[in-house]
Amino acid sequence: MAIDAGTSGMSKDYFSHKAHIYEQDNNRVDNVGNIADAISQQVTLSSQMHLLDFGSGTGLLLERLAPQVKKITAVDISTRHSAANSRI
Repeated sequence: MAIDAGTSGMSKDYFSHKAHIYEQDNNRVDNVGNIADAISQQVTLSSQMHLLDFGSGTGLLLERLAPQVKKITAVDISTRHSAANSRI
């Protein structure tokens, strides 16, 4: 499974100061787990799929969906958030 992390041509990064603490909030992590479960229930994901995620943030959601698909392209204006996606 491959991840392409990209950034937009926009210049203002409103979230760079939050990237390092984003996943330390257990409520946020639990909520993302619920979102991943809801997506998996509504969409039949397959090992042949290529997902595109605009506003991918730290990749917390993608981390949960990645094992079910072939490839994910992640795009976020925040270079810190996009860099965090490289762990997936």
